[in-house]
Amino acid sequence: MRLILYFLLLVAAPMLAGQAGAAAQHGANHGHAAVSADTDFLAAHDAFLAGDRVKLGRYAQRLSKSPLEVYVSYYQLSLALDHLPAAPVPASLEAAVRDFLARPADTPAIDRLRVEWLKALGNRQQWAQFDAGYPHVLPDDQDTELSCYALQSRRRTQQQAALQDARRLWFTGKEQPDSCATLFDAALSAGIITERDIAQRLRLILEANNVSFAGKLASRLSGRPGSAYAGFPALLKSAAADPERYLQKLTPKNPAAANGSESAAGQTGAAAAIAAAIPDNGQQPASVMLPENPSSSPVTVSPSLPSGWEGFLSRLGFGKPALQASDPGAPGPGASPAPDIRHSGSFDPACDPFCADSGDSAAAPPLGWYPKLASRAQRMVALFALERLAKQSPDMAAARWADLAGYFPVNEQHYFYGRLAYQAARNLDARALQWYRDAAGTPLDDRQSAWRVRAALREQDWPEVLASVNAMGEQQQLDGAWQYWKARALQAMGKPVEARTIFASLSGNFNFYGQLASAELADTPVLSAAPPAYKPDQQSIAAMLALPGIQRTLALYRIGMRSEALDEWRWVLRNLNDRQLLTAAEIARENEMYDRAIGAADLTVNQHDFSMRYLAPYRADLQAHIREHGLDEAWVYGLMRQESRFATNAKSGTGAAGLMQIMPGTARWAANKLGFKSYRKALIHQLDTNLRLGTYYMKTILTQSENNPVLASAAYNAGPLRALQWRGDRPMEGAIYTETIPYEETRDYVKKVMSNTSYYAYQFGDPPRSLKQRLGIVPARTPNNHGADARVP
Repeated sequence: MRLILYFLLLVAAPMLAGQAGAAAQHGANHGHAAVSADTDFLAAHDAFLAGDRVKLGRYAQRLSKSPLEVYVSYYQLSLALDHLPAAPVPASLEAAVRDFLARPADTPAIDRLRVEWLKALGNRQQWAQFDAGYPHVLPDDQDTELSCYALQSRRRTQQQAALQDARRLWFTGKEQPDSCATLFDAALSAGIITERDIAQRLRLILEANNVSFAGKLASRLSGRPGSAYAGFPALLKSAAADPERYLQKLTPKNPAAANGSESAAGQTGAAAAIAAAIPDNGQQPASVMLPENPSSSPVTVSPSLPSGWEGFLSRLGFGKPALQASDPGAPGPGASPAPDIRHSGSFDPACDPFCADSGDSAAAPPLGWYPKLASRAQRMVALFALERLAKQSPDMAAARWADLAGYFPVNEQHYFYGRLAYQAARNLDARALQWYRDAAGTPLDDRQSAWRVRAALREQDWPEVLASVNAMGEQQQLDGAWQYWKARALQAMGKPVEARTIFASLSGNFNFYGQLASAELADTPVLSAAPPAYKPDQQSIAAMLALPGIQRTLALYRIGMRSEALDEWRWVLRNLNDRQLLTAAEIARENEMYDRAIGAADLTVNQHDFSMRYLAPYRADLQAHIREHGLDEAWVYGLMRQESRFATNAKSGTGAAGLMQIMPGTARWAANKLGFKSYRKALIHQLDTNLRLGTYYMKTILTQSENNPVLASAAYNAGPLRALQWRGDRPMEGAIYTETIPYEETRDYVKKVMSNTSYYAYQFGDPPRSLKQRLGIVPARTPNNHGADARVP
């Protein structure tokens, strides 16, 4: 690949030199010099990746006057740090690093080396040098590894405070770097990280589905005195391999006996105690005497149940429990009693959600005692298996939970209902709302809270939408999505003044929710109130071109190092004002760096240029294809902007390529349909071929999506079958369909495509239509349009 690029650079010298943007840099001699520098830099980069310091040194001499010299110097110092011995850093290298870090901080390479340098010092515990450099690290470069080194240094003088801060880093589902391990061990030994903290960390790890790390952590903890995690890794491995089989083996063959009850007429143990304590009116008792296990003496707990036994049990698939043979509706002689799975004990918010094991003063015991669920660790693995099963099938998980719920304390019951509700909501299951209600007071994370709102939207239950938004954390509530839906709920509930206040605050935002809010206010088209755009003059452009960061960006982009070019570009833009941002955008546009131009224009705060934010290159190339398929030009551009931002050589990690990001299989299918002769994969990168295949595919999925652009946009990203399956049993607003798309990537994609479409429509002079009108109504599923007939790949 590099050889091909070198050849292209040699044969395209005049064009590449011209792309640098400065008129004075034209000319054959300079063109050859630029190509030579480009090929030298690519070779230097290859030497860096290969760890070849000798070869890198040779190219460093040849690139000493290049705008990219700072990168070559960074490569040399970075390799030197990688090959350091265990001993302290040599004084000569320390001096070289110090000189490099003293350069003007006009490139991300400076701060990148600073972070690597500090990690090398921390690893060698050279705290004096570390403490001198650490304050200069920018917040965006402050990762966990570096933070833990800083806490290690601080621990030398402020041990208690440092360990308390280390505890804050403990609560994550990810495996933390080695620099944190000594801090965590010390905090565990000092009791700063408690047993409850351990349970919470394991819960977060399991929620993140990081099974191997959960087992590793449990193995480390199993050697601690009194640890409850001795058998945890083996149980977890079994549950992860086949959650349904694990739960099947876990389910007691005789739940009533496991609960300590013998029959409906002659109950003993826990069931008999509850039966005796429940008043005739069916209300919850003030207290119940429950045996902790079949041979122990009873303990007193205070039940805290959802209102009404019958509703709670029926939601799990059971009728009213048989408490006594004389009760109305009790089973006849010889019949098996219904499983008793009611909540026991009081909800303790301090448990979050795993209380200490039964018998500890911090928690109420489970309703029933069962040896396979007697410890917190056993129940944690069971809940992990239940949630894994819920991802596959909420039905299967609910059925297993009905058999097991009675052996879990109330906190853990509420916790699982929150997880079951979340998975059901993402599965667009109508039972999700009720399961959220059964979660009661359990804390919900941001994802669970978001899907509680979405579940209410699917049901068009506006009071529940409002309640769900209000139950979110303060910061999450401020998100534009939840502000908009809160306002919609207030509007539907007859509170227009409160709703308009929120709509007005959102309507100034140039995004999906800002446009929807404007539509609710019956505002004029989206760009009519935009101030006149600032257009940079040649003097401003020349001054911007003189910046080293701009020169490095152009050079890196030119030679195909797009990731490094993006980092450099962002570094340059971070401190620019609106006019400077638009000047940078114009430079990018002139150099056909359309993605960079759009990115810069998107950052302006007060002065905007929407023709730059919504660039429309290649219109002449597209017109014939758009007319051939009868497509909406604004929608085509809205989709292309989201797919590639008009970078012709864009390529995704999944293999999608070109302006329209077509997958190879889709391209072959479309080429066959269009009658291409001798189609080969390389053609997908040709501009006209990419546009022809992409517009044909857009027309195909639009037709199969009932000519609904919302469904078609979802189909372009996630596939036609999924997009059709996500519809409801009744028609719904396009905005609600979009908000409740289960895939986060597709949900965000459709929002941006449709928002882009509105802006392009205005720019192209189309008749005014609000975004809400464009989203329209998504039709309901019918027996004949579930998507089973989708025929495109």
